[in-house]
Amino acid sequence: MSGQNNELLKFSVSGSMDKLLHECGFSTSQAVETSNINELSNLSEKIDMASNILKLSTLVLEANIPKSMLDRTRIAKQSISAASLLTLTEYSKLSNKKILDIINNCSTISNELWSRYSKDPDKITSSLLNDFYNECGNYNLFFERYYSSMVISLGTALRGYIALVAKDIGGKFFDFGGGIGNLSSTVSNLGHKDVYIVETDNKELDFVKWRDKKCGNKNVNYIGSKEIDNFFENNKESFTFGASIEVMEHVLNPPELLEKISGLIAPGGYLFLTSSFHIYPHPGHLKSNVKYTNKEDEILKPYGLERVEFEDVPIPFLFNWKMFQKKT
Repeated sequence: MSGQNNELLKFSVSGSMDKLLHECGFSTSQAVETSNINELSNLSEKIDMASNILKLSTLVLEANIPKSMLDRTRIAKQSISAASLLTLTEYSKLSNKKILDIINNCSTISNELWSRYSKDPDKITSSLLNDFYNECGNYNLFFERYYSSMVISLGTALRGYIALVAKDIGGKFFDFGGGIGNLSSTVSNLGHKDVYIVETDNKELDFVKWRDKKCGNKNVNYIGSKEIDNFFENNKESFTFGASIEVMEHVLNPPELLEKISGLIAPGGYLFLTSSFHIYPHPGHLKSNVKYTNKEDEILKPYGLERVEFEDVPIPFLFNWKMFQKKT
């Protein structure tokens, strides 16, 4: 990443986007009054980047917060966060206070659960992982992931950008480990006709199904834990584009899973992959996976997938956001 892009990246993750835009406006005024042309040039790039994050994030918000909720909070002059809270309230039938308690205590609960299940980080088993995620589901911790992602941010903008790429590529699209469905729902909302979300947490997947119906997102196929084996078997080399965002650091054998995922990609097709192997310790991240940091190229190459660079990307990209293409 170039020095200037690195500065843009620091800017984009240093605070809420509305505050950053306010700071840009104030700084622009100061630069004009002091004839600081160099500063105006720097601010222009920051404003362009912030505008792109705003546009791309908006695509995700429109696809993942029901219009009825946004209408209610707009009329009441409340925030977008209030609309996402209303969405969770209607889905769960829990009170606002109960949901906010879950959201505010999510980090504490997940850390406590993980410390219980990972007493020996070198001896994590699939059974322990399943028990951990099942208990997370019992606490409805995915509420926090939905609530915290319904914001204008670089991470949200990434989903919007990948959704636009998926629309441009066309064909069949999957999001493996799609979680709360931010990406698959956005791809669907943009008019894509053949979208799959693969998520083994069935409680989370139930929420995605409900929310997609409320948002009018169509043509989404929901693949849960019971369907995943058949999904791999029946869809070999049938997808023109697939994504897996922040999943591999959570699984026991990333190379084995990546081999299966690679088998879904058609010749000439693409796979977008992000992994945070380097973030450890962290709830659900495995010590045994740290060695795979920045090794995705090596892992995928035997299956015909080679790294390709994005062109004219409108937002800064992190080092672990990668696109691969399968050789024809």
